[in-house]
Amino acid sequence: MVAQLMPQPHPILACAEQAAAVIEEVRDAQPVYLSPAEKKAAVTTLARLEAMTAELKLRVVATAEDAACLALARDTGAWLASVTKADFPVSRAQARLADALDRRWQRVAAAMADGTVSLPQAQVVVDALDALPDHLDPALVSDAEARMVGYCEEFRPSELRRLGRHLLEVVAPEIAEAELAKRLEDEEQRARQKTSLRSRV
Repeated sequence: MVAQLMPQPHPILACAEQAAAVIEEVRDAQPVYLSPAEKKAAVTTLARLEAMTAELKLRVVATAEDAACLALARDTGAWLASVTKADFPVSRAQARLADALDRRWQRVAAAMADGTVSLPQAQVVVDALDALPDHLDPALVSDAEARMVGYCEEFRPSELRRLGRHLLEVVAPEIAEAELAKRLEDEEQRARQKTSLRSRV
C-alpha cells in the first residue's frame, strides 16, 4: 500500500506558523539581562521583522477578495477588520494600501519586504505618490518613488509627510509651478462664484 502524502501548506502559511512558534519560545524570556548593545540590536531587528511581516500580510490582503466574498464581507477592508479584530477605518486603510502596493508601488513593497520601510512610512509614501498628477511622465513617477523610499532611511513618517507635500516640486519643478497656478486659478474661480451667488440673494 502506498502511503498517502499529506498536503504541504503554502510557503507563506508555513512561514507564518513557524514564526509564531519561534516567538512563542521566548515569551517568558526576560530582556532585562540583555546588554545595552544587545537591546539596541534586538529592537532594531524586531523593527525590521515588523516591517517584513507587515508587507507579507498586506501581500496576502491584496489577494483576499475571494476570502472576503466567501465570508460575505462588504469588502476586503471589512473582512480584514473581522479577521484581525481591528477598527474598520484602520483595516480599510490597510486594504487600500495593500492594493496600492500590489498594483502600482512595487518599489515601496520591496523596501518593506527588506525591512527598510515601516508600515507607517509606507502609508505616508504611498499617499504622497498617489497625490501626484495622473498625467505625470512614468519616468518622473519612478524617480519620485525612488526618492521617497530613499528618504525613509533617515526620516520619520511625520517628516516624510512634509517632504511628500513638495515631492512634485523636486521631481518636476516646472510642472509643479503650472499645477500651483492652476490650483490658484481654480480657487479664485470658486471664490468669484461664491461672491456672485451671495450678491444675487
